[in-house]
Amino acid sequence: MDLPLYDQLSQSTDDHPPPDCEKALFVKRVKKFDQNGMEMLYALIYKHQTTTSPSQVIYPYEAKVKAKGKTIQFTMEIMPPKLQNIMVEFSKMHEKLMRED
Repeated sequence: MDLPLYDQLSQSTDDHPPPDCEKALFVKRVKKFDQNGMEMLYALIYKHQTTTSPSQVIYPYEAKVKAKGKTIQFTMEIMPPKLQNIMVEFSKMHEKLMRED
């Protein structure tokens, strides 16, 4: 799967865990995401999983399927720090995009 946004975010983030305050802001932002934001967030998570560990997965990083298959829940702390940073940066980008619309 080719995902230029993942490549861009991956190159611009580091491997250190984001500060707790950034993680908390990420959670608040995600709760306001539209469907497109949620789908892109999942695509970024899936891309990271398949790039760093090419084994076949449907739900990466111990995701739990909720609400009769309509919701996928992730625990951020299980994810690698690099991916956490990618998610935080994407949430900032998407929040800005939603405000502009």
